[in-house]
Amino acid sequence: GEPSRVYDVLANPVEIEGETDGWVLVIRDITRDRELQDQLQRQDRLAAVGQLAAGIAHDFNNILAVIVLYVQMLQRSANLGAVEQKRLGVVREQAQHASALVRQVLDFSRMSVIERGPVDLVGLVRGTFDMWQRVLPENIRLTFAVEGPSGMCTLTDTHAESDVGVTDAGGAIGRFIVEGDATRLQQVLMNLAVNARDAMPDGGSLHIRLARHTANAEHPVELQDLPPDRWITLSVEDTGMGIAPEHLPHVFDPFFTTKAVGKGTGLGLAQVYGIVRQHGGHVTADSRLGAGTRFHLTLPLLLDASREPEQLGDDIVANEGTGRILLVEDNPAAREATRAILELYGYDVLEATNGTDALRVFRAQTDAINLVLTDVMMPEMGGIELFQTLAEAHPNLRVLFMTGYPLDDVGRQLMELGTVDWLQKPFSIQQLTEKIRNLLQ
Repeated sequence: GEPSRVYDVLANPVEIEGETDGWVLVIRDITRDRELQDQLQRQDRLAAVGQLAAGIAHDFNNILAVIVLYVQMLQRSANLGAVEQKRLGVVREQAQHASALVRQVLDFSRMSVIERGPVDLVGLVRGTFDMWQRVLPENIRLTFAVEGPSGMCTLTDTHAESDVGVTDAGGAIGRFIVEGDATRLQQVLMNLAVNARDAMPDGGSLHIRLARHTANAEHPVELQDLPPDRWITLSVEDTGMGIAPEHLPHVFDPFFTTKAVGKGTGLGLAQVYGIVRQHGGHVTADSRLGAGTRFHLTLPLLLDASREPEQLGDDIVANEGTGRILLVEDNPAAREATRAILELYGYDVLEATNGTDALRVFRAQTDAINLVLTDVMMPEMGGIELFQTLAEAHPNLRVLFMTGYPLDDVGRQLMELGTVDWLQKPFSIQQLTEKIRNLLQ
């Protein structure tokens, strides 16, 4: 039926010669005001939960970083038997699962580190189709359509023998480019696909649509805080069992799930929410029991599309190297594990416990230090302030930041320098050594 409306009613008596002779009723439709109030309250609640979760997740990342690095070191030991190697493999696998859960929490909290660049959503969705087909059973039909000059054009249909409709995404239908992280946006698509699969145990259809829109006063209240220019909408709609009305307002809450015990953590949609919000967008859900669910993602259109869109790259490969590295890390276990890895790969390592300590070590060994590997968040002096202090006298200083939090505006500006890079915790040996090798080239 029609959506419910909320009205404010003010009744004023009309008095004539001291007696009430009637009433004046003022009825005001406050539906949109109430929607905005509810939306702001939900955002405040999610932000508070996210802030708490992010602090816990950051500490877990430090713990997991130590576990991952030491396990990888032990796996290199030649004197371990097959049973020990297998057990270490299980430990590493479980640590990776834990890291993925922590990443979901950080994504929801909008505290994950993302690499921003132009991303063409048409190419991203089509490139995700192969993975979707591995996740979705054959009884689910998957279609992808994009708004072109003459309306919606179907690009891909898993029940067709080949791609159908317009195939020139860069020409006939234009490019739908946003400023973002291709890997994180791909994670959004995968989470929504898995959610749709679970909602259609007997099969059904999953429709993905891309369209452009211009801001106007008629758009939903949830979009009022987006920039007043063009944006892109990505909708993911299934024909599944739907979501109960009492559950719909909570679908993006962390750890909220209607699935059976052991079937879900309740973080998938929370992660979607956080990633989309961190990209300056918004996500809403519409659903009716027995009639399916539609997730509606809104992302700001990148107006400066002169740069080439980001592509998803292959996994990096480690390379050994030589040189002296100043390691700055306030967590003793993380510092010791990182030092052991660096020495294993042939690097000479100096240690410091924070930025102030690092300044003392650096000034005593200036000519001998090839790179500074530093945590960002530390007591007394953090990594960003340390770099800014050292760079005044050494503008060509090479620095690799380790962080579990997103970089602020200053940090993002530093990343544009050719001698600076960053690693997100927890990182693998391969990622660490590859970043160092690239900086020392």
